[in-house]
Amino acid sequence: MIDYLEEPDMFHDIFGHTPLILNQGYADFMFEFGKLGKRFAHNPEAVLKLQRLYWFTIEFGLMQQGSQTKIYGAGIASSFGETNHVFNDDIEVLPFDIESVMNNAFVNSEIQWRYYHVDSLDSLHDLIGKAAKILNDEPKMVHVL
Repeated sequence: MIDYLEEPDMFHDIFGHTPLILNQGYADFMFEFGKLGKRFAHNPEAVLKLQRLYWFTIEFGLMQQGSQTKIYGAGIASSFGETNHVFNDDIEVLPFDIESVMNNAFVNSEIQWRYYHVDSLDSLHDLIGKAAKILNDEPKMVHVL
């Protein structure tokens, strides 16, 4: 039985990531996310915020459809333990707020206790512009030699 793996494996990639790439909205989000990552790769603070956005969408994202919470994140979908855990009453599931997400630290070696839900996979694409604005508006760090 597959429970929680600290390091993703082929099962995680094939079962968790591959099916969603067939959804155009999700695929567009991943493509634009990659471009955003390349654009800010030189900025460690921006990279950290993008890691958090990736974590709470692509890896551990939830979607709210009516009264049902659904899993779309590959880290949840490919983990028996995480899949069962996400529906526990003591788990915090918050509406997706990009600033909260980009400032929310996580521990990648533990089962999560906080998740965020989007309204649809198509709504993910809107996050790219919001993330770019946040990262562009950040004060630039000045390094003194």
